[in-house]
Amino acid sequence: MNKNGPIFECNSECHCSFENCQNRVSQKEDQSKNIEIISISNKGYGVIIKKPILHSGTYIGEYIGEILSENKAHNRILLTKNYEHNYLLLYNEHQSEKIIKTFIDARYYGNWTRFINHSCNPNLHIVPIRIDQPTPPHLAFFTLREIEANEELSYSYGTTIDEKYSKPCFCSSTSCTGFMPYQHTDLN
Repeated sequence: MNKNGPIFECNSECHCSFENCQNRVSQKEDQSKNIEIISISNKGYGVIIKKPILHSGTYIGEYIGEILSENKAHNRILLTKNYEHNYLLLYNEHQSEKIIKTFIDARYYGNWTRFINHSCNPNLHIVPIRIDQPTPPHLAFFTLREIEANEELSYSYGTTIDEKYSKPCFCSSTSCTGFMPYQHTDLN
C-alpha cells in the first residue's frame, strides 16, 4: 500500500471476489466497533481505541460529511467562526503540478471520525482513496504506528500555524507547537 496515497481500490467494474479482494481495504469493515467516543478536558470529544492495533498502515475509518465546493467551504467558515468546534476538513492532494482540494464538513452529519482530535505527534494520517469516481476522493484514516488499547486516536490537522487565528493545542505531545494548525489564507 502506498502510505501517502492516493489508493485506487477495486470498484464495481472489477470481477474479483469482494470477500477475498486485497484491493478493497476501505470497502470492508472499519474499526468502528473498537472505538469509544469520550469527553476530554480542554478538547471536547475524542476517540479512543478499545483494542490494540498491532500494525502500521491499518485502516481505521473514513471521514464522512458534506462535500463542499471551495466557495461553500469559505462561506461555512465565515458562518462558524464563533463556534467552539469546527468539523470542516480541508485535504490538499499534490498531483504533479497541481493541488486538488477536497472539503468535507462533518458538522451537520458525519460519523465518529469527526471526533478524532489533532496532535502534533499523531498516530493516524489521511490517505485519499478512489473507488468509482476520480473526484472527490474518499478520505481514509490509517495508522502510522502500533496503537495501544485505550490510546486516543489523533492526526495532524496540518502544518500552517497562524497565532492570530489558531486555537491553543492541548495534545500534550513533547513536540507540541502550542497552537493547532489553521489554514487561514486558504479559506478567508
